[in-house]
Amino acid sequence: MSKDGNLVTLPKYSRISGSRDFKVSPVINYNRTALDVINSKGESLFESSPHDIEFYDAPQIIKCRTYQGDEFYTYDGEKIEGSYHQINEHGTGRVTCFIYDHPEDKNWTLEVYYGSELIFSSDLYYYCYSFPDKNGKINYLVVGDKDNMYSLIDLEGNLICPDSYKEIKCTGDYNTFVGIKQNGQIDLLYLDGTVIKTYYTYVNITYEGDLIEVCNPIPKNLYNYIDLQGNIQMEEWFEDDDAYYDN
Repeated sequence: MSKDGNLVTLPKYSRISGSRDFKVSPVINYNRTALDVINSKGESLFESSPHDIEFYDAPQIIKCRTYQGDEFYTYDGEKIEGSYHQINEHGTGRVTCFIYDHPEDKNWTLEVYYGSELIFSSDLYYYCYSFPDKNGKINYLVVGDKDNMYSLIDLEGNLICPDSYKEIKCTGDYNTFVGIKQNGQIDLLYLDGTVIKTYYTYVNITYEGDLIEVCNPIPKNLYNYIDLQGNIQMEEWFEDDDAYYDN
């Protein structure tokens, strides 16, 4: 507007969001016909016009969906060759996991972030979950490979326990896990590298996570509970796997 109140030029944008402290801001043009993302200087980051935008705050990457395909940019405006996608957003514990698909071949890289910090990357795995200890520190990763087998590793990629499993479950104790083999039998795994092997098959784990319901298939299916050290909890095994155990 001029000093006399006349319209000199239309506003450039009808909406701007400063939710990321204006480092990168999604904007809509004045006519509400186009999306864009600008940096703190007001400069557009995209080469193409998107119809949708998704922000990945951990790796600081923007997914720009266009009618010609998806494009990816860093928060600094650098275009990324290849593609990113977040995996299993609600099933990775307290870490955030992304797969970067390489443009030159069919390989990928798993990137694992805790907050905004990249704590692990590997081309051996496609999935990961982890939780912090009571001090807020990540001490382990449960990772899955292309054959859908899971391992317990440290943040350097070293195996904490030597075997891989069909599934690895957390328990109520931060340092203890249940490794379920292909045949259903379980091992108890510990962050110090100890493994207690059993011949029991997995049934369930209690809500508190302190007892594991197991089945002894020989000579017939009988059920019991073990604690997190592998100790049997009931003197007699029972036949009904829905039986209630009051601890």
